[in-house]
Amino acid sequence: MRHSWGKDFPLRLPAYAKLNLSLQVGPERPDGFHEISTIMVKISLHDTLEFRLVPYGINLTASDPNLPCDEGNTVLKAADLLRRRFSPTHGVAIHLEKRIPWGAGLGGGSSDAATTILALNRLWNLSLSRKELMELAAEVGSDVPFFFCASAAVIGGRGELVRPFTHGLKALPLVIWPEIEVSTKWAYQVLTPRLTLDRAITNIAALSCKGGDVKTLAEKACNDFEPVVFKGYPLLMNVVDGLRDRGAIFAGMSGSGSSLFGLFGDEESRRNAYLWAQKRGLYAWAVEWLR
Repeated sequence: MRHSWGKDFPLRLPAYAKLNLSLQVGPERPDGFHEISTIMVKISLHDTLEFRLVPYGINLTASDPNLPCDEGNTVLKAADLLRRRFSPTHGVAIHLEKRIPWGAGLGGGSSDAATTILALNRLWNLSLSRKELMELAAEVGSDVPFFFCASAAVIGGRGELVRPFTHGLKALPLVIWPEIEVSTKWAYQVLTPRLTLDRAITNIAALSCKGGDVKTLAEKACNDFEPVVFKGYPLLMNVVDGLRDRGAIFAGMSGSGSSLFGLFGDEESRRNAYLWAQKRGLYAWAVEWLR
């Protein structure tokens, strides 16, 4: 069924979070970005964006009063890029219902930007191809192209090289956010990057994801940020240890933090870890994999 989106028709779309199940950081590139090799997987935790055509302009509001809605917001960056590039005949009013904690390593801002590009491609009748969408996404931010994938991908370059795959992970994910904001800029400053990326680590981790082999994934995957971020924020390491003590087959940090995750083999173990996190005053979400 095809819809005709009028000025007063709100288009509501989800923007899903991601977990980095393995992450290597290589040398700095001439463009100032670092070469990375990572595996990203989508989870059911999501923001919701509502779009409504208006006569002119771009206006953004958010459910979180502390979330900046200025030109630094990735939603506005994405919308303004498309406006300048394609000169649409209408403006757009966007409302962001924020659930993914920002600055938490879960890709909320990047996912919001990707959803904005997808929505405006439809509302402004731009008829852009998937390749064109992903090229625009890379202009907004390094992680944004990933969010055009269905569920999982191996990511290279500065984030613009995306190789999607279908994973077979059945372990139950639990996400914990300790309400600490780890500056990505600081994390890169204190990190000593690898001289060369070990592609074998990423390939083995990806194969483990495809086959649903969480034990091998736990043995082979790595996050180069963990040693330096855990040193600066010992609570994060304590939480990861706590997840392992409560039965997580694999536990670690997503991106440069501060969100953490544990993958569990049964619902009872995940539930116990969830209650343990809540008793410690930590935000916790029992989420599902996005297929």
